[in-house]
Amino acid sequence: METTSMALRYGMMAAVGNPAIMERVQEELDRVVGSERPPSLRDRPALPYTDAVIHEVQRHLDLIPLGFVRTVTRDTPFRGYIIPKVR
Repeated sequence: METTSMALRYGMMAAVGNPAIMERVQEELDRVVGSERPPSLRDRPALPYTDAVIHEVQRHLDLIPLGFVRTVTRDTPFRGYIIPKVR
């Protein structure tokens, strides 16, 4: 339960700090899912940007501190998106 709450907390902090990304996620959700129902797992293939954002939040989340930073050393393509190198 703690890992879920930490992931949600970190995701919300990331959302507040990146309004342009969250606007794009909301646009994709509105376009694919609409407002009449909640998203479900069957929507996942049609939500590539949202899926990528969730994976990026999970990649950065440090649930068990091991003393190393999770970054990419070069611009990395992932599911049609580019994860930029940390400069």
